[in-house]
Amino acid sequence: MSAVLTIAGLQQAQIALAPDAFERREDILATTRSVVAVADAMDAEIAADALKLVTGLVKEVESARVEIGKPVLELTRQINAKAKDFTTELATEKTRLERILGDYQAAERTKADKLRREAQEEADRLARAAEKAALDADRATNSGDADRTQQVAAAAETKAIEARVNVATIAPTAPAGVAVRQNWKFEVTDIVALFKARPDLCVIEPNNAAIRAQIPYNQKIPGLRIWQEAKASVR
Repeated sequence: MSAVLTIAGLQQAQIALAPDAFERREDILATTRSVVAVADAMDAEIAADALKLVTGLVKEVESARVEIGKPVLELTRQINAKAKDFTTELATEKTRLERILGDYQAAERTKADKLRREAQEEADRLARAAEKAALDADRATNSGDADRTQQVAAAAETKAIEARVNVATIAPTAPAGVAVRQNWKFEVTDIVALFKARPDLCVIEPNNAAIRAQIPYNQKIPGLRIWQEAKASVR
């Protein structure tokens, strides 16, 4: 089967590093690995120069990644837009058909449940009748009605068996290849009430942006451990 959505020419795209990229990286790593500690101003200058080298190459790679990734991102956007534009009406119809088929199947299931209950009640009634007929047959063993009562008992047992089989065969009708399932849905109407009643059904997450904005002015916030770390950067 042919694909509905296709793309041409993408297989020829190649991603490559500049010929001297690996050599530059190894030279920089050799320089940075020689810096193991900073004990004085000279060490600090050496470490700063090494940091500049690392930062510069990382920025170059990141800039190149963003630049060559732009057409790929744009292509992805176009692919998604093309697929969505084509399937929007189909998706609407799919949802509508799923709903009306689901409604039909729910109604059929309700009818089948009712029929099954009625059939089970009838099967129970016939089972009780068969038990009574069997008792009557046992009592009539030595009487002239023995044959007749045994026939009645056998017929009652046959009806009871048929009734039990009938219960097992009752099922809602369904189109071939269609499966319908019941899904639970919910809507939160009062999050405060829900949290008070069942806190385990709620998720509490810290607002990291608000915390970072607050801690320069207040480092005594309950529930937080706040500290500072020094980190060098180069421009």
